[in-house]
Formats: sequence, structure tokens, C-alpha cells
Amino acid sequence: MEIPNVPSSRPKALERALVDIEQGRLWMARDRLGSYLKGDPVHPAVRDLYGEVLYRMGDWPMAGRAWYLTDRDDEAARASIAAFESKFPNPVVRALAVGRALDGSELPPAAAKRAAHLKDQLPTGFAWPAGQRGMPTRPESKLGNAAGIFVLILVFALICVVLAGIGLGLIQIGRATIEWIGGLFGR
Repeated sequence: MEIPNVPSSRPKALERALVDIEQGRLWMARDRLGSYLKGDPVHPAVRDLYGEVLYRMGDWPMAGRAWYLTDRDDEAARASIAAFESKFPNPVVRALAVGRALDGSELPPAAAKRAAHLKDQLPTGFAWPAGQRGMPTRPESKLGNAAGIFVLILVFALICVVLAGIGLGLIQIGRATIEWIGGLFGR
């Protein structure tokens, strides 16, 4: 497989993935390239090959996710990016899926344009925490947390009441059954 814009010093993961592809082990190449991208999320050749492998495997949305931050602009890339955007219509979820690489200053022009458009769609208050990759945070709401805990307690109490009611009902049915059986034998 020919890879455009590959520097003379390729990462070992890229070399091994090419061998995996030649030997028909697309899943192995996918895993190898995906692992590499966790450490270097904007490596253009690795990202491009990762998208190609995912595309060949039929996972168009994830190929679009890989190609989202590349300059690739062919029919496969456009269709895959559209599938990615369709799968993740919410810009926050889409940003989470793309990850911290979205803020990369080394992005190629087309990718930088897509990244800027996506960042413009993110609500104010979302920020990438220092030291973490790909997880924007949203301001915590103490009221939201308290409401969630209140709802959980309320649901638990309701379940207890229902189970207690069922238990009492079964006791009543049991007593009535015993009285009926006793009546059959003349007691």
C-alpha cells in the first residue's frame, strides 16, 4: 500500500502495520495503528493508514474519525467523514471522539479548518483538562449532582415499597390458601 507524505523515518508501528496489511491481517494493523495514535495522535502517515484500514474493514464512521484530522480529500474520505459526522451529530460527542488532537497546531490546512469549525460549535465552558487526552470537561453543577442523588434515593425507596407490598400480598395469599386447605379437610 502506498502512503503519501511519509517521512523517510517511519515509526515501527507503521512498518509493522504495512506487513500486517500485506498478510491480510487488517484487524492487527488497526490495533497496532490505533495504539500508536494514542501517543502521537496527529502523525499524518499513521492517521492516514489507520483510516484506510478502517475503511477497508467497512467501518466508515471510524475511518472518517481518523481522516477528520488529515488533508485527505478523496471520495472515500469525504464519505467516511460524512458518516462520522452523521454517527456523532452532537459537536461535544464528536470532539470527544476526535480527542485532544483536535487542538493540535500541526494539523494540515483542511484538518485545521474542520477542527476550527468543530471547536466553534462547542458550547462555552468546555475545556480540555491539562494532562488528559480527549476528555473535555464541563462545569460541575452541585445542584445537578444533588438532584441525581435525590432521584436515586427516591427510586430506591419506591422499589423497597413495591417489594414490601408484594411481600405482604404474598403473605395474605399464603394465609388464605392455608385457610382454604384447612376448610377442605374440615378443620
